[in-house]
Amino acid sequence: MVRSTNMRDILKKMSKKEEREGTIHPTKQGCLLKIITYHNSQNCDVQFLDEYGYTVQNREYKEIIKGTIKNPYHPSVYGVGYGGEGRHRITIDNRRIKMSRKWSGALERSYCPKYHKRFPTYIGCSIDKHWANFQNFGDWFEANYKPEYMEGWCLDKDILFKGNKIYSPETCCFVPSEINNLLTNRKNHRGEYPLGVRPSKNGKKFVAYCCKEGKWTHIKSCNTIEEAFEAHKIAKEGEIKRLANKWRGQITEPWYQALMNWTVNITD
Repeated sequence: MVRSTNMRDILKKMSKKEEREGTIHPTKQGCLLKIITYHNSQNCDVQFLDEYGYTVQNREYKEIIKGTIKNPYHPSVYGVGYGGEGRHRITIDNRRIKMSRKWSGALERSYCPKYHKRFPTYIGCSIDKHWANFQNFGDWFEANYKPEYMEGWCLDKDILFKGNKIYSPETCCFVPSEINNLLTNRKNHRGEYPLGVRPSKNGKKFVAYCCKEGKWTHIKSCNTIEEAFEAHKIAKEGEIKRLANKWRGQITEPWYQALMNWTVNITD
């Protein structure tokens, strides 16, 4: 009787193995996975059916049915970014750390339609495929972010390559917020006039202004838009050089040289 019962159990297990091994199941993330080895209901090996083919071992069959097994390569952040495999964690105690905030911020600026409505100058931006994997960004962050003096600094993508729209290891650096703010394009706020120019209160002249030491400063009043912009250009390029020298030694030499050679154009 005992032998018969054991044999039935064995056959039942074999039947389940044949029935369940190789089956494909959806997950709550929207991925598909396949059971590649069914040992028993408490021990299954699965593989996600995407370009990465990530495998997970020793998972319960009920987890597969419920769809709760997570794929670290699923692009869950703005449809592009994913956590990947490695030691860097996007959240700790359900809170995003500085590293992941910088990463998700670049993704938001690149791919979030709501953000683009508020800041249309970011339309067309993207993140390098290498950085779509948070683990790769985390390695770069650790090598480049200096917590002893970079608190509050911004991730910038277009100082070394003016007009660049790709966040990547080759194009990005951390810069003080006062430099980043000075270089920020404000086309959506200034209306029909060039950068640093606005009409006077009586509408008869054009005022040139520039942000200096964090404050918007009146430069001069001019008869034409072109004269006002030229005054703004001179003032702003001088302010950029001042800040470059202020932070020299903390920003890298290539970024320092890029700032010293920065030109302000009427089309900016």
